[in-house]
Amino acid sequence: MDLYKQIKQIASEAASAAAVKLYYGTVLTVNSLSVQVDQRFILTSEFLTLCRSASELAAGDRVALILMGDSDYLILDKVV
Repeated sequence: MDLYKQIKQIASEAASAAAVKLYYGTVLTVNSLSVQVDQRFILTSEFLTLCRSASELAAGDRVALILMGDSDYLILDKVV
């Protein structure tokens, strides 16, 4: 593979990795925070980080999350 194709492939992979993935979920529990994401999987507190605007959650609240890295999710805010 020539240098141009290698650079193009690396740039393409980097752009794909940087894409923000937005998810929606429902808060299941607050004391030991858990969120069910799109009825596919449940995230527990060890995988979740809260923004200040999302610090006052209640069970049943819908939230917007983004994936940060491989398995860490940031709860952005409640969805109304």
